[in-house]
Amino acid sequence: MRVLRYADGTVVSESDLETIARALGFSSAQRWSDYHAAAERRRLSRERSAA
Repeated sequence: MRVLRYADGTVVSESDLETIARALGFSSAQRWSDYHAAAERRRLSRERSAA
């Protein structure tokens, strides 16, 4: 999982990351990360197809 930072540059702790992910409706921070990784792969694939 990539390192996330707050606006002030402080690294987001694992417990905060879990709390944020659950507040957004994900079952865990890992599921949130998986979701965003898949979205990034889809975006890159669409960009390659359009080129």
